[in-house]
Amino acid sequence: MAGVILVILLFQAFSSQPGDDTVSSNYQNEDYVVPGADQAVSRIPVPQYEAEIAQWLQDNTLYQQSLAEPVRCDVDPIRNLGSMSDVALQTRMRGYVECLTRVWGPALEAAGHEAYQPTLYVYPAGGEVKTSCGTQPSLNAFYCGADQNLYLAADVLRILPAQQATAPEAFDLIIAHEYGHAMQGRSGVFAASHFLGEDATSTSVASEVSRMVEVQADCFAGSAMNSIAESMGMGEAGRESVARISYEIGDDRLAERFNQEIEEGDHGTGVNRRLWAERGLAGGQLSKCNTFVAPSSELR
Repeated sequence: MAGVILVILLFQAFSSQPGDDTVSSNYQNEDYVVPGADQAVSRIPVPQYEAEIAQWLQDNTLYQQSLAEPVRCDVDPIRNLGSMSDVALQTRMRGYVECLTRVWGPALEAAGHEAYQPTLYVYPAGGEVKTSCGTQPSLNAFYCGADQNLYLAADVLRILPAQQATAPEAFDLIIAHEYGHAMQGRSGVFAASHFLGEDATSTSVASEVSRMVEVQADCFAGSAMNSIAESMGMGEAGRESVARISYEIGDDRLAERFNQEIEEGDHGTGVNRRLWAERGLAGGQLSKCNTFVAPSSELR
């Protein structure tokens, strides 16, 4: 993984620290007008013909794009999670979603897709949330394709080991992943994958389609976090933390911690979730996130 923290005084003189109002001279997408979270967005595109399913999944115009880097993000890393209220967490994470929109918007539009800023909702630990996608329990985070918004349970980090649960990158990675699903929604991948899964000849094939969707969101998350890494001061240790968290949310890792038995998961093993997150963190063209042409060994 690439990542160098520059300590040259001249560079520091023109760079902003996380949360500063000043703008680094080399930040990208500064002329992009970020859509407001209250701005209307059309329904997610749905393939009308069978031939479109494979095209949207395997040869999507989004894969021809790269996410600009570095991109400015004016939120501070979360370093004292225990003292944050749900309201404070929601405010901070909405700011982070705005950063992700500044990263993704130009690439999405260059690919011919509609950009927007999802609204993020934090719901209480131990509770549940009612959405257009149904009622969902706590210990969860998800993207709802019906309303195209993001939802985050305040207690979702309890699924992680203690070291990863207290990492500054934990919430950011989880939401960058869910935002990746939102980008799948806008680019047609989300709906096309649904039809592909529905047409699967077995539950095993359907599970693999689900894993294609999930590890692609891991790769998208890594790509976006790489774009704002400089602005947020995420050096090599932060990148390794992202990779480790990705590993710990693998189907096998979660099953082991929660004493469950699974024959085949629908999100991917820890090894492969880390693999795809690291590919994204390396930057470059989004074609590297095309999981729909990847070998099965990378989709388990």
